[in-house]
Amino acid sequence: MTTSTIDPPTTDSATTRERVLESLPVDPSLLESANIWFDRSWYGLLICGGATAFAAMATVGFLFLQYWSSGVRERHTEWRTSVLELKTAESNERAKKLELELAKIKQPRLISEDRLKSLAEKLKPFASTPFDLAFIPGDPEAAVFGTHIAAMLEMAGWKWVAWAPAGAPFQQVFTITGTDKPNIGQVGFFDVGIFLRPDDPDALAPPVQALIELLKGEGFAVAFETSTNPNINNKATVHITVGKKR
Repeated sequence: MTTSTIDPPTTDSATTRERVLESLPVDPSLLESANIWFDRSWYGLLICGGATAFAAMATVGFLFLQYWSSGVRERHTEWRTSVLELKTAESNERAKKLELELAKIKQPRLISEDRLKSLAEKLKPFASTPFDLAFIPGDPEAAVFGTHIAAMLEMAGWKWVAWAPAGAPFQQVFTITGTDKPNIGQVGFFDVGIFLRPDDPDALAPPVQALIELLKGEGFAVAFETSTNPNINNKATVHITVGKKR
């Protein structure tokens, strides 16, 4: 039996190359453009990556600035709050002091009975010193305080005489109803005034000084003056006027 062999078909290599080239799916000009933009895209990625990194760094920087500036603002706010609290405290302190001063102004001048006795003991060395009394009309506080002074002096043995003695020129005077107390002059301005006449004896200086120091020691405002006021009639007498409280 004779066996026949079938040879595989042969292809010309040149023909095959041409067919492969003819079958390329990409236009060469398009491929060239792709290669160009591929290279450029790397530059673009590098540029954009750098920009992104810069943006990230800038973001971190701005976050740091936010943190720093907020800290400064917070410290400033705390300082302002502290200053305002301090000013408020100072204002409240001043208000309290003013209230105390106002309370002192409104508080009447008084000397308790026990205190009158204690103060009178200090003036007893000048017993028998004559004095007269006047206070501003229309002020009950001055009238009450004036009678307290007179009571203290009488306890000390001082001699209370009439502001307008018999035979003196007419003057407006007070009298304490139901008592045998001397009349009281209607004279006075502010605080306590203690007067002597220019021709009064020097012997009155020590009791006057003692009385002034005693009243000032109790916190009362007192002024001394040598006076030629014609409303002061008595000679060799300590003259006491009680005016409005300031």
